[in-house]
Amino acid sequence: MPSIVAAIVTHKRPAELRRLLKGLAASELPLTGCVISDHAPDGLTHGLARATPWETVVLEDPSNPGPGAGWANAARQALVQFPDLEALWYLDDDVVISATDLGLLWQEMERGQAGAIAPLLEGADEHLWAFPEPVDRVARQKIREARTAGEARKLLGAEPLPFCWCTGACFLVSRTALDSTPLHRTDFWMLGEDLEYSMRIAAKNRAVFTCLVAVPHLPPKNIKEDLTQRTQRGRETNAEMEAYDLESAADHPSNIQHPTSKINQASYLKFCSLLQNLSYLSFHAEESRHMKSYLPGNFRRFLRTHGLRWQTLQDALSCLWHGAVRGRPAGGRAGHSLRQRASNRKAS
Repeated sequence: MPSIVAAIVTHKRPAELRRLLKGLAASELPLTGCVISDHAPDGLTHGLARATPWETVVLEDPSNPGPGAGWANAARQALVQFPDLEALWYLDDDVVISATDLGLLWQEMERGQAGAIAPLLEGADEHLWAFPEPVDRVARQKIREARTAGEARKLLGAEPLPFCWCTGACFLVSRTALDSTPLHRTDFWMLGEDLEYSMRIAAKNRAVFTCLVAVPHLPPKNIKEDLTQRTQRGRETNAEMEAYDLESAADHPSNIQHPTSKINQASYLKFCSLLQNLSYLSFHAEESRHMKSYLPGNFRRFLRTHGLRWQTLQDALSCLWHGAVRGRPAGGRAGHSLRQRASNRKAS
């Protein structure tokens, strides 16, 4: 039985974390242990950790350094606490794990002779929320035609397929792959650090995804999109779809508001971070392949979501300039200044 340790980053989501740990406890392939990076410690996470059937370590960091730092810290601690681990399972706190998921992922990773594997991700309505970016061009076209995991299986089959990058919400990495490249970077703030890490893993190891596993990704206040938006999403890449997961009802097109209004400000800042990070990756990450071809769609979506105004256009250009031209992710001084400037504005 393989020794697998989960690495989880959480921030003010005790209900979602409880749901995740409950699912992990029911896994038919049991975990060896778990490390949780808690970025809003209030004691609740320790209580949940004590109830798990395996050893769970909680790392508290009230500075909330972002998912990249959280996963890197969790992975580093896992290697110390569980030195014989054979795989690390990176997880968001808002995914829902079923009893068969880990066993299938391990089985398909071995069958595909891979060093890492990712599943499909679906929303509350069971439509695809995100998917790894296939290496094969035909597979990239086919997966965009699928609206559900079932349709993806029909179009792509059951064989594990190599990917260029994937989101980090659910990502199983073997020890060999884990040791092949540095851990997550900490200079992205949020949105994009998982893509960058998976690119490096895929560049140094065979990394695959499977359509046999579809993991629900259910952030708080998840909104069901109408059929038109879901169909449009099915034609986009996971890099583009990442922009939708901003965890607020304000992200829905029917709720478009001024970017500095209170309800929309958080999603606006996250979207800016995404744009700068994708701009950086597209032009400065050797492993980004064809990602730059998706940049225009992300910028169009930003302006469509938050309105075509001088402020939003100025911020979009700033993200492109600092990410693509200056080669700086959103976690540095430039990204911080942009977020500070946007936060200080008064809604007009």
